[in-house]
Amino acid sequence: MNRSRTKINSGQTLVELLIAMAVFSLIIGPFLSSLINLTAAQVRYRHRIQAAQYAREELEIAYNIAVNAEAWEDFTNLVDPDNPEKPYHPSPTGVLAFDEGTELIGGIFTRETTFKKARRDDAGNVVDDETATEDENTIKVVAKVSWQDRGKDQEIVLTTYLMNFEFLGG
Repeated sequence: MNRSRTKINSGQTLVELLIAMAVFSLIIGPFLSSLINLTAAQVRYRHRIQAAQYAREELEIAYNIAVNAEAWEDFTNLVDPDNPEKPYHPSPTGVLAFDEGTELIGGIFTRETTFKKARRDDAGNVVDDETATEDENTIKVVAKVSWQDRGKDQEIVLTTYLMNFEFLGG
């Protein structure tokens, strides 16, 4: 009689174990999924921060070149009137300069900077209107860093305007 009881109890233990495993997998599944999504989001966030830093670096280099140029014309030589979307990237030589083309950073990010003369409306405000008057003393600098995330194109675009302070009496 003890033998049959033991067999019934061991069968119940197996069923209990299977039920416990099913409940555990129902609880742990969403937790693991959330953990995986959180890790992927952290990587995306880090890429976005890194891209913003690269774009800010481009603008800072452009600003320093403009401020340290012997003459405004030395800076405006980066503006190509025939190709206003001509890409440049910071020179890897360590000198404050831009080289033509785009730059691949770390096998992930592509960065480029474009320079073109800013345009102003009749009130003197800087506008993105191709029909507005071109301002010889203001350069629009656009820094763009792009990368791929999960097969989708991502980019950070920062824009600033640099002015000829000598023209303004500075």
